[in-house]
Amino acid sequence: MEIENYIEIRKNYLGNSAYTQLLKWIENDVTYTDARVVRKGVSLTDYDMRKTKEKFLTNSASERNYTTIFWYNFLCSCFVASTKSYYQKNNFPMAPIDEDLDLSVLKYKEAFYFKPHVDHGPSTPRTLSYIYVLNDDYEGGHLQFFFPKIKDSTKTIKVEKNCLIIFPSNMLFPHAVTPVTKGVRYSVVGWMR
Repeated sequence: MEIENYIEIRKNYLGNSAYTQLLKWIENDVTYTDARVVRKGVSLTDYDMRKTKEKFLTNSASERNYTTIFWYNFLCSCFVASTKSYYQKNNFPMAPIDEDLDLSVLKYKEAFYFKPHVDHGPSTPRTLSYIYVLNDDYEGGHLQFFFPKIKDSTKTIKVEKNCLIIFPSNMLFPHAVTPVTKGVRYSVVGWMR
């Protein structure tokens, strides 16, 4: 099996009602801050690497917004169910699945991007990555993967609204989001430890 086959795309991921309500909430009611990167265990803003806005989703006691808690729990449940079928499809041993995922909503405005990176690191140990694409009414903002030992080393993923992309978080799956050239790109990203 080719390595790129471990990138799974699930189209029309959520039912229309859930998808519409989630998109409406993300576009109209979420307050975003500058996205950060983690270097040597320190979270910092680095516009050379990443320029986007984000909102962490959580269900912790510190979260006062019940809508945020609802969407965190709902999306975790959906992503965990997808993880189980992803493992089965790829004949992975059913390792324990951490159901307490790290989730963030990302907002890429014009000229916003995320340069090539991997999701797993010493201070951010991760097993699987999830990108849930909410809209496709923008230009640019392409999701790209880089496979240096493959002839055509850059693979651009055709993303459509309401699709989920699952892939391993390790060093074999460096990826990026190219600059948005028109409109706004929304997605929910997540990671399983």
